[in-house]
Amino acid sequence: MANDKSCPCGSDNAYKQCCHLIHVDHSVARTPEQLMRARYSAYVFNHLQFIRASWDSSTLPLAIESDHKPRWLFLEVLNAGTAVNTVDPSGFVHYRAHYVENNQLCALTEMAHFILKQGLWYYLSGEVHHSRIPISGKTKCPCGSGKKFKRCCATR
Repeated sequence: MANDKSCPCGSDNAYKQCCHLIHVDHSVARTPEQLMRARYSAYVFNHLQFIRASWDSSTLPLAIESDHKPRWLFLEVLNAGTAVNTVDPSGFVHYRAHYVENNQLCALTEMAHFILKQGLWYYLSGEVHHSRIPISGKTKCPCGSGKKFKRCCATR
């Protein structure tokens, strides 16, 4: 993991000063959005240990697939919120993560649900939708480079 590079979560901070801190100490994530951004970065770096550790034990799958490794491009947080009280300490993050798989531009959209237990946020569950984004020869790359997709992220 390149600690001096920009954090993949889209914060504009260096990874070392951002999600790395949460990967080392889960308690640094004070909101569901911070935890979700750290989980996204963990998927980018294939840091399965953190993904498992930040998943609520009541919904943790027996195995987390590591053979499906798309090339993650960027993350968009669409909405986030919390409803922290003694009865229902919960939160949500609605996000879209763009990725390339088999030279095809795709997006994963999820309404992710989180739960607060003993002062730590955990991923609980989510409604996930995968979609392919149609591209033409003129489609600009969503990474923001200004280049056409087929000459940018499709070729990396």
